[in-house]
Amino acid sequence: MSLDMQKDCEMHERTNMVQNYEIGERLRELRKTVGLSQEKLGMKFDLARTVISEYENGYKNVPLHVILRYAEEFNVSLDWIIKGVELPASLLSDHIAAYRYKELIEAFNGIHSPMLREVAIRQLKELQTMNYILE
Repeated sequence: MSLDMQKDCEMHERTNMVQNYEIGERLRELRKTVGLSQEKLGMKFDLARTVISEYENGYKNVPLHVILRYAEEFNVSLDWIIKGVELPASLLSDHIAAYRYKELIEAFNGIHSPMLREVAIRQLKELQTMNYILE
């Protein structure tokens, strides 16, 4: 291998490491923003906690299907995850609210007691009046 080719390979490897780290930082930010542990996120995505850690620390390339899962689960764009296109703070808080609302609805659907359903409905209505729920 020529010296130029070796330098190109080294530069590509360094660029890839930086990109992995930056993507991992954004994935960590998403997870922490909604209050999930690596273990809980791993269970949700059917991945080991150690794999989540490796992605977040940039030690491992994040496969496209995992990036797509993050984008879908947390309602963020691929541009933000991959390129770091800045999200306004208000938009990020809207994404968090939407994520929490989705979790509440999933939990609500599992409630069978009429009394507990009434409590949950009151809480959802309260959140809605406080503009925490997106239409």
